[in-house]
Amino acid sequence: MHQNKYYDGVWECFNQNVELNNPLAKFWLGYYLLYGQYHEQKDPMKAKRPFKEAAYEHNHSDAPYRYAVSLLSDLKIVVTNETEKNILCGRAENLEVKKDEERGLNYLRVAASNQNERAITLLAKLGKID
Repeated sequence: MHQNKYYDGVWECFNQNVELNNPLAKFWLGYYLLYGQYHEQKDPMKAKRPFKEAAYEHNHSDAPYRYAVSLLSDLKIVVTNETEKNILCGRAENLEVKKDEERGLNYLRVAASNQNERAITLLAKLGKID
């Protein structure tokens, strides 16, 4: 359906399969919500939940990266390293994710390796560039 550009039908299919706890459907629902290019339901804030569930509950291979990208899209210009740490920790608490600084750094490194400027800048400010 996606390849045939029947995006409304795909959207309906994703939603139905998310209710059945399908990790692939969760991933694609998050993708459509994050980017909104295929369906008018763009909502980056709502995209975080399906990516998080696909990543942590179902170990979907691409979901951790997309989840990190969705978190990075919220970052603003931050003045100090301590403020940046507080923002990252606060995000985890707001999403009911157990704080895992090493995992967060790994996600930032993945984003940085894909040339995400905000991830590169944040890693540099934190002194975590390898």
